[in-house]
Amino acid sequence: SRGLVTLILVSFSIGSTQDPGQPLYLTPYIETGRIQEARAAAKVDFLLEGLVSYSGYLTVDKELNSNLFFWFFPSEQSWTSRPVILWLQGGPGASSLLGLLYENGPIRLTKEGLRRNSFSWSQNHNVIYFDNPVGTGFSFTNSSDGYPRTQKPIGEGIYKALIQFFTLFSELKNNNFFLTGESYAGKYIPSVALTIHKKNKIEQKINLQGLFIGNGMVDPINMLHYGEYLYQLGLIDMNGKLMFQNYETVIKQHIERTRWIQATNTFSLMVMDYYSENFTLFNNLTGLSQHFNYINDKEKYDLQSFVTNNTIRKLIHVGNIKFDDGRTLANAMKEDIMKSMKTVVEVLLEHYEILFYNGQLDIICAYPLSENVLSGLQWTRKNEFEQAERTIWKVDGVLAGYCKTGGKLTEVMVRNAGHLVPTDQPQWALQLITNFTSGLKCSNQ
Repeated sequence: SRGLVTLILVSFSIGSTQDPGQPLYLTPYIETGRIQEARAAAKVDFLLEGLVSYSGYLTVDKELNSNLFFWFFPSEQSWTSRPVILWLQGGPGASSLLGLLYENGPIRLTKEGLRRNSFSWSQNHNVIYFDNPVGTGFSFTNSSDGYPRTQKPIGEGIYKALIQFFTLFSELKNNNFFLTGESYAGKYIPSVALTIHKKNKIEQKINLQGLFIGNGMVDPINMLHYGEYLYQLGLIDMNGKLMFQNYETVIKQHIERTRWIQATNTFSLMVMDYYSENFTLFNNLTGLSQHFNYINDKEKYDLQSFVTNNTIRKLIHVGNIKFDDGRTLANAMKEDIMKSMKTVVEVLLEHYEILFYNGQLDIICAYPLSENVLSGLQWTRKNEFEQAERTIWKVDGVLAGYCKTGGKLTEVMVRNAGHLVPTDQPQWALQLITNFTSGLKCSNQ
């Protein structure tokens, strides 16, 4: 199939000597009405035959010189009539190139080079990837004040970028629009949606229809059941379970007393390892090296060969801008990590379709932990969801998972997948997003 045909036209030798070119700032073009010129400049003369895409920078704060990098792939089928999807990675500080190159983009980065992905979401959707927020990947700011510390400026920054995007591609401005992403984007997505919701009350500019959140970190305090979960999996014994529960009790106390830094530090020592130099309690007791998939914990997602290549940099219009590993941003966001977006999700459920999906094999945002979050949500149609029947979900006759929907809320558990569902089950993930954007939800295909 074409997804397995290697079409590598660019050498991936790290540290290529070719000039990386200059970063492309599209905001000045957009503000002066030079739309066709901007589109021509943003077009990527890319590596893979027949693949159309656009990339560059959208300025979201001129004073601080804060700029979001985007890479847009028009739908391969009838692009002007297809839904528009924004994909956001988690972290905080993870580049959306991870999603593009390892999950749902039309390009797959392999040890051998680049290949086409047979199950790309851009087959039937217009897909935008943002490195979000500034301080992530190729997105940057010239001031420490530009790093967000809460969700509000993140939502506002993406809104500003989206308004520019829909000016640049005005053919799409009335199309159905969906916010998608995974992990810590479980906070970004509701934040962006709330900003759009409030702005649309003044003047309708973005046709937001729904939120599609994978293995989302939405409401940390109600996900603190790692001890019980790992015990039921057989990954720890009763003594280990008690050790986890001691940590969880301390974290809850910190959260309840709004000691956000202490809550994050303790959570990091227990399972997340984002802010701790040493091995976590999770690593020490289970022997697993990462918390994304308890069957396959050796998978590595390395973007370095791609982002350091000057040929690539020139093609995607980033020039010599540093590719940021997100550590500075993560430190700026430290107080936000253990805060909840529960009340925001409850507001959004009154207006928009929301689908939460989880890979069966994830640990950090495991299915039972997410279930606990969903059961605590309060909105006017809660009873419809609670009373809905959980159904078997199949793709091409194969058992893909389980689905439940009611009152604008849908939850799906995807079998044999970890934290990165589109990586582990690309065909099923494509069917899931297609069902959602088509209004089919739990339909079997």
